[in-house]
Amino acid sequence: MISLLLFIIRLAILFTAVVGFGFIIFMGLMPRPVISADVSADAIVVVTGGSGRVATALALLDAGRAPQLFISGVGKDAKIADVVREGGGLERKELAECCITLGYEATNTYENGVETAGWLQENKIENVILVTSNYHMPRARLELMMAAPEIKITPFVTDTATTRHWWEKRWTTELVVGEYLKTLWALGRYISKTY
Repeated sequence: MISLLLFIIRLAILFTAVVGFGFIIFMGLMPRPVISADVSADAIVVVTGGSGRVATALALLDAGRAPQLFISGVGKDAKIADVVREGGGLERKELAECCITLGYEATNTYENGVETAGWLQENKIENVILVTSNYHMPRARLELMMAAPEIKITPFVTDTATTRHWWEKRWTTELVVGEYLKTLWALGRYISKTY
C-alpha cells in the first residue's frame, strides 16, 4: 500500500514538473508583436474577443495587406458598419461594403477554426493573416490548422500588454494559465489527429 502511495506521489510530482516546464515554454514562445506590418495574404482573419484585435485587422485591410477580411465570432445582431465603427473605423470606407465578411456562428476558439475554414474553402483562399491576442495565438492557430490544414497562416498578434506582467494581477494570471491549459488540450487533439 505504501509503495502504491509513493508511486502516486512521484507520478503527481512528475506531472506537475512537466506541466510547469511546459508553461515556461508556452510563455517563452508566446508570439511577439510584428515589428513591421509588411505582410500580405489572400485574406485577413480575426478572431473576436480581445482588445485591439478588430482594430488591428481593419488597419491591415486599410493598408492593403489583403483584399478581404473575415471576422469570426461576432454577435448575432452585429452589422458590418457597427463592427467597423467599434473597431476604430476605416480610412477607405468603401472597403466596409465590398471586402468584410462577418461570421456569426462561432462562440469559442474551436468554432472559430471551423467557421473560418468553411469561409476560406468557399472563397478558395490559400493563405491568411491571422489576427488575435498574443496569448490566444497558439490555440487559435492550432484550431485553424486542424480545421484547414492546407492553409498557410501568418500570425499577427495584438494585446501584448496583458501578458507583460501577467503574474501581478489575479485576472491576468487566470487568463494566461487558463489559456495555457486550453492550448494543451488543443495540442493533444492536434497530435492525436496528426498521428
